[in-house]
Amino acid sequence: MSLVVHSQDLALYPLTKVPQANLLNPAYRIKCKFYLGVPALNRIKWNLNSSVSYQETFVRGKSNLKDSVLFNYENIYRFAKKYNKLSADAHLSWLDFGFAKKTNFFSFSVATHYNYAFVFAKDLMRLLQGNWRLSGNNRQTFDLSGTKVDFQFFHSVGVGWSKFLGQNRYAGIRLNYLNGLAFVHASKAELNAYSQLSPVQFGISPNYLLKYSLPGGGAMNNLSDFLPELPLSLDALLPQNNHGASIDLGFWLKQDKWQLAASALNLGGIFWSQNSFQLPIDEDILFVGENLRDYLNGNLTRTDIEQNFKDSLRQILLFNSTGTQSFVFMPAQFFLSYSYDLLPKVKLSIVAKASTGYRTLFYDLGANIVYQYKYFDFQLNTGYKNTNFKNLGLGVVKNFKHWQIYFFTENIFFNAVLVQSLPYILPYATHSFNFQLGIN
Repeated sequence: MSLVVHSQDLALYPLTKVPQANLLNPAYRIKCKFYLGVPALNRIKWNLNSSVSYQETFVRGKSNLKDSVLFNYENIYRFAKKYNKLSADAHLSWLDFGFAKKTNFFSFSVATHYNYAFVFAKDLMRLLQGNWRLSGNNRQTFDLSGTKVDFQFFHSVGVGWSKFLGQNRYAGIRLNYLNGLAFVHASKAELNAYSQLSPVQFGISPNYLLKYSLPGGGAMNNLSDFLPELPLSLDALLPQNNHGASIDLGFWLKQDKWQLAASALNLGGIFWSQNSFQLPIDEDILFVGENLRDYLNGNLTRTDIEQNFKDSLRQILLFNSTGTQSFVFMPAQFFLSYSYDLLPKVKLSIVAKASTGYRTLFYDLGANIVYQYKYFDFQLNTGYKNTNFKNLGLGVVKNFKHWQIYFFTENIFFNAVLVQSLPYILPYATHSFNFQLGIN
């Protein structure tokens, strides 16, 4: 499986020699008569993106906790923005080719996509510290609105067309048929939490509407119903009766020493009709505290405490979902880039990307320099991604007579920590770790 790295789009976007850049801007006319992406080898990419790093999230304990790793709530709250996103994307390419015909360039692709995003409000870090401030003995309120999970799992069949308009101008469009396999989407995400002293209680006021369709899933009556059975069978990849469409648009202007490109992707959505449900949560949830003095004095039994706790917990764990059809828009993406030839073989590019579909606008900014040497293109890239500037990467494109191999990474300097008992290394101080290679 090849994993699409959306942050790495900043490095790939201005490289019009690489056919996969056409997926980011359908206006690009690839400089060849015909290209074929080697299946399963045309896009091999790995991605880790987070608004906060592992180093900012965890801290080693002291004294009797020196052998433990602790969650650093205060540090995360200090680094976090009002809204933060943890994302992962995967893309399995079944077929990818394109060809030129006079002033036109056509492309065709068949792929399976997996998109996941967890967006959380900054106040979530305060809530994890507790709902009562002991230093001032006062209650806390929290605004968790916008905290939600968005997930899409779908097939796509795309047909692209790039047209030369004259005067070094190109326009492109890609039409995509989408077939949905699974999704989770919160169309409403209003969530507030509060505390009060007399009587002692903690309340949550939600206005939440969760729409979903999961492999082998049905209506949710409790929390365990929301978790799909793993591992998923191959039947989960079969086409479903969930149809949709999207459009990608692009523009490309080439001059003697500079280029300007812009594109809008994922303009559309999927109509979910098979195994589709929605779960409204709009009733206040209240946890009532117990006075331990009543328990110590014998006025309150352990059974009373346990029953009261179960009554409060049942409000969260018991659901009432209903079957209904839903149309869900895809998270749209917008790109804008400017490239300038500093020297005959040296090009500087600036790329901006914005992602919508959430309560706030998430954006990345990137810059890269490409040096052309014979059959090689060497790239040095950097950028502002995931609220962090510490991103410096390298890229190489090698063209043979009939073959092309490309390689990119967008973060080559990072500390790593070896996870005990697990067969991998976690990037320690980085907000993103991206790696990509492919063969055409």
